Amino acid sequence: MSKQINIAVSLRKQAPLLLLVIFLGVCTVWSSELLPVSAQRPAGSADTSTTAARNAALTAATEEVLKETSQIRELAVLRPVPSSAQSRAQIEQMILRNLDRNTKPGEMHAAEVTLKKLGLAPADFQYRPLVVRLLTEQVAGYYDPKAQQFHLADWIDADAQKPIMAHELVHALQDQHFNLRRFEKWPDGDSDAQLAAHALIEGDATLAMSQYIMKNPLRALGFLKSIAETGMASEELDKAPRALRETAQAKRARSGDRGRLA
Repeated sequence: MSKQINIAVSLRKQAPLLLLVIFLGVCTVWSSELLPVSAQRPAGSADTSTTAARNAALTAATEEVLKETSQIRELAVLRPVPSSAQSRAQIEQMILRNLDRNTKPGEMHAAEVTLKKLGLAPADFQYRPLVVRLLTEQVAGYYDPKAQQFHLADWIDADAQKPIMAHELVHALQDQHFNLRRFEKWPDGDSDAQLAAHALIEGDATLAMSQYIMKNPLRALGFLKSIAETGMASEELDKAPRALRETAQAKRARSGDRGRLA
């Protein structure tokens, strides 16, 4: 996956800031929802005895939200979308798999070296571990086009669950109609087209999610209440080098999204 930015001719193929934007917005191939970490319940808080009930409720909610987002997006549901709740450890494993699949070791190292050479990160900075920690902290749900399944983090506040589902299930509808996997592989030097495709896919899902929230005043109030009560803190983002931190924050500000980094 090509990540290029015009820093200088000699650094043309290294893009640490662009890498961060892509990883924050497209951790799995398409869209990982990101919420303020303080909006999340501590990992492992769910009692294992309630797992079956939780998954049954999630399945029912998935069907309900999929039907409504299908109407909003005007894309018919061609097949059911399996869903499950995942622990923080399971989400971390997903992130590692996708980093291994979508990047070369040299790319991550080059991004790290570039940040250090430009004076944007300290000498002991490690780029890949930061990306893994940040996404593990922040990912709240994702749609996997390879398995054609939706997964929700099992620590998410109830008021935030359905808006997340609406966003990710739009990706499921996109996949059913337009085959998102055809965008997985990009030729070297085509990062502009790659970002344009991601912007289209994410913008479509974000708009549909906004319409889903605003259709029901109580739904909107609940979502805003969840954000207002918990704030937008992110321990890992706060510890990141300033250049990366401000890149992520600027991306969130431009999107007008109070609760997510992407």
